[in-house]
Amino acid sequence: GLTGAVFEIPAFRKTVDLGVSLLSDTDEATDAKLEQACKDAADAGDEDTIRAAKQSELDQRTISGLPETNTEAMSIVGLCPACAGDTHSAAVTGHKRKCFRAGGVINSTEVS
Repeated sequence: GLTGAVFEIPAFRKTVDLGVSLLSDTDEATDAKLEQACKDAADAGDEDTIRAAKQSELDQRTISGLPETNTEAMSIVGLCPACAGDTHSAAVTGHKRKCFRAGGVINSTEVS
């Protein structure tokens, strides 16, 4: 028979500083670096449950405990899909990456 649906709502833990070049790294490379940086910053024993936030989760604010504004001194980016920003001819991907700038509101209308 059918069983009940299980919904898992991601919870915000913290941001991590990530050294990527959004001009020379592909979306796949950036996503891999985001995932690894999150796992590296996880508390001992949490590595299997920690992951980077998807751009769509940030846009729609579906992450429990996500701050209203980006209080970091750096921009926040999420995983693809839905990560492509404006066209940028110098970027290997051909586009900028959507982000929430330092001090900016974190929601779909404030994304850069």
